[in-house]
Amino acid sequence: MTNNNENRVIYTYLIIWFISLIVAIATSYALGFLSTMLIIVAPILIAASLGNVITRRN
Repeated sequence: MTNNNENRVIYTYLIIWFISLIVAIATSYALGFLSTMLIIVAPILIAASLGNVITRRN
């Protein structure tokens, strides 16, 4: 069984990925073809960097 701390990290990953996905799609409409890479790369990078901060804090 996973404890509350691990669940919170997982949910935080999902929330961060979802928000950054929306931001990436919005910027892709604004900037065009270049930003389509952001849809794939940005959520992963943001979730990884913030996830490291969250797990270090715990």
